[in-house]
Amino acid sequence: MHETLEKLEEYFLDLLARIDEGDEKALDELKAMKSYIAEIHSVLELIDESESLESIEKKMKLLEERFDMLMLELSKVVG
Repeated sequence: MHETLEKLEEYFLDLLARIDEGDEKALDELKAMKSYIAEIHSVLELIDESESLESIEKKMKLLEERFDMLMLELSKVVG
């Protein structure tokens, strides 16, 4: 996890440097990064510090099942 956060920090700093140089694409990438991080944050908020690995796995499985149900319903609506 620590390695992932270091890579994320490097990417973020690279984006900032590119933005300072006037790279419009970097600004769009930064906006997308913000959106992804917000989504990850929302998922992580579901986890309490006192939980075990098993309870976290159960929550993630339930979330996956609900997402699958949503996708199934959307496919029925879209046709």
